Amino acid sequence: MYIGAGNTEEMKLLNLIRWIVLFTGLSVFAQPPTVSITPGANMTVCAGSSVTASAGVSNAFAGTTSYSVSAIGFSPYTMTGGTNVTLVDDTIKGPYPIGFQFCYYGNTYTQFYIGSNGWVGFSPGMTRAFTANSIPNTTSFVPRNCIMGPWMDFHPGIAGGPYVKYQTQGIAPYRRLVVQWLNCPLYQCTGAKATFQIILFESTNVIENHITTKPVCMSWAGGTATQGLHNQTGTLATPVPGRNASVWNVTNDATRFTPTGPPSFTINWTSNGFPIGTGNTATITVPGPGASRIIARVNFQCSNLIIYDTLDVSVGGSASAAFTVPPVVCAGQSANFTYTGGATGTGAWTFGSGTPATGTTLPTQASLWNIPGVYPVTLVVTPSSGACTPGTVTQNVTVSAPPTSTFTLPPSLCVNTNGTITYTGTAPAGSTYAWNFGAGATPATATGVGPHSVAWSTNGSKTISLTVTSGTCSSTTSNTVTINSAPTATFTINPAPVCASTNSTITFTGTAAAGATYTWNFGANASPATASTVGPHTVNWNVAGTKTISCTISAGGCSATSSQSLIVNPIPTAPFTLPAAACIGANASVVYTGTAPAPPAATYTWNVGGGNPTPANVQGPANVTWPTSGTKTVTLTVSQNGCSSIPVSHTINISPAPVVTITPSLTTSCAGQTITVGTTGTAPPAGTTYSWSFGPGSTPSTSTSPGPVSVSWSTPGTATASLVITSGGCTSAPATANVTVTTPPSSTITA
Repeated sequence: MYIGAGNTEEMKLLNLIRWIVLFTGLSVFAQPPTVSITPGANMTVCAGSSVTASAGVSNAFAGTTSYSVSAIGFSPYTMTGGTNVTLVDDTIKGPYPIGFQFCYYGNTYTQFYIGSNGWVGFSPGMTRAFTANSIPNTTSFVPRNCIMGPWMDFHPGIAGGPYVKYQTQGIAPYRRLVVQWLNCPLYQCTGAKATFQIILFESTNVIENHITTKPVCMSWAGGTATQGLHNQTGTLATPVPGRNASVWNVTNDATRFTPTGPPSFTINWTSNGFPIGTGNTATITVPGPGASRIIARVNFQCSNLIIYDTLDVSVGGSASAAFTVPPVVCAGQSANFTYTGGATGTGAWTFGSGTPATGTTLPTQASLWNIPGVYPVTLVVTPSSGACTPGTVTQNVTVSAPPTSTFTLPPSLCVNTNGTITYTGTAPAGSTYAWNFGAGATPATATGVGPHSVAWSTNGSKTISLTVTSGTCSSTTSNTVTINSAPTATFTINPAPVCASTNSTITFTGTAAAGATYTWNFGANASPATASTVGPHTVNWNVAGTKTISCTISAGGCSATSSQSLIVNPIPTAPFTLPAAACIGANASVVYTGTAPAPPAATYTWNVGGGNPTPANVQGPANVTWPTSGTKTVTLTVSQNGCSSIPVSHTINISPAPVVTITPSLTTSCAGQTITVGTTGTAPPAGTTYSWSFGPGSTPSTSTSPGPVSVSWSTPGTATASLVITSGGCTSAPATANVTVTTPPSSTITA
């Protein structure tokens, strides 16, 4: 490979020395471009042979359709001399010569303009605006097709200038244009001064911006500034992050803008100085006698750099009998052998046990072998002209058994469930595998031997195919797998909650394919405990509590399980107490003695067999009376959480009250006179108790005697005798009798 700034081959040594010197000093750049011709070694062929050469370019300069921005070490360039540019406030001057071709955003320029407000541009007529705006920007008050380093309001027209100058430095094809603002005052803040350089590099089209100092003038235009690249239409820009129409200041700061677009170059071919083509390849027919020198020259856009490589082709020796051999030949399949030597003449192929065994076709002859093995193939090329003798080449061809493409897979799977597909065939090393797993598969395809784990998102029959290729050999196999929809195992429970020992119906509401199996578990204390049919199932639980009911369905390799909790409530009890007996009209107390909670958590329903009043929803005690005698039945039912107790009944014997009458022996008596008071009518039964009361002034005042009772009253008036008897726990109504008590007559005798 050679470089140059011109087209003469004699300069290649000088240019190589120049290249080394330049790139030793330009360590900021990548490796230089190179070009290499293939074949890489000089060659000898027969006269009339065809030679094809190709050229490859490495480290080519990137194109300028896009850029990257990066911070670099601060190292401004020294300017000795240079051209001063006198500017006043808000002015543009130019054009000035760059000194070389320079590419910017895909266009080529040789001249530039200087804007007094800190930018270098490539188009006339740009705005003189001084207030920095963000880029990209298509408005007319933002300069375009320029390098802003930075764009802000400077005042180079005041005394002390000129403040701006430029200079082209270096040696082609790696020169640089340096444009410098030196201690340039800021507008409105003229005591603040900025120093910076904008540098354009030849060939690489790299742009650098070295800022020695960049102050801020907050009293003018908001103190903002913009640093970056802006294209011709205002639609593309490469701003420095944080410096796009913002307030910022730096010292000893450096930024590089590096092209990142596709390279732009042309490869031109010559043979002994005569053009033979353009592009990556060129072909010549070597005429002879003598040698041919093939040169590939690379011309880059926006650069005087030319790099090239040479290939010398001599005439003479033996004709080349080179030919290509397929890397793998499949037994029973035809294989092509192609002559690549380039000589003009006749060929004689020998294939040994191949079919055909011989051939004369150039450049390509086919043959096949039915049995795997290694076989020699020989080509003899006899040139038709030139000073070349016949050439002979023998190469071995490897004939392999054709690959097989069998594989295993599950007969069925569930949707979205992984299945393993395993290759079971045979294939030589280096074979390729092309899998297609069918519609809805993840992954859809594969290229490795496997095994492969695959899932399908839709149901149905899926076709899986595998093609195994080894050289020119291939084999394809297809199999199918049935993808079943996943079952669902939902079910309902009615009623729920349920009372202990009360039936509940469990009904399957899911989906399952025909032939599905069902596994039910109805939880602790269930009857039945399990089931294996779809149902519905009638189940009860003899112990209260929270029960877990589960259903598992299996169908076509798929399964689903769901479970629900069921509350089984206890059945309450209804024990209570009441007296064994009571009298008509007497209170009898009923009291609940069970464990159910008080209302309203539980409900109490009483039936008191004609008693009054009927207790409301209460546990008691509650008083009840009966107006008639006899055996009365009291019944209680307790309900809780929808569950009702077995009714509980007790009886009470209601007795009538005893009846008694009394009669005094005298209805009128004298005070102090004793009379008797006794009962009349039917005698009370044995065991009856008596309670007499005779009122004030009586002697005795009370008595418990069955009677008759002797009694007297000490004071005249109406006296009342009263008797209450108690028999069989019942008390009679008071029986009364009145006695008129008079004053006894006087017994005084006068003489």
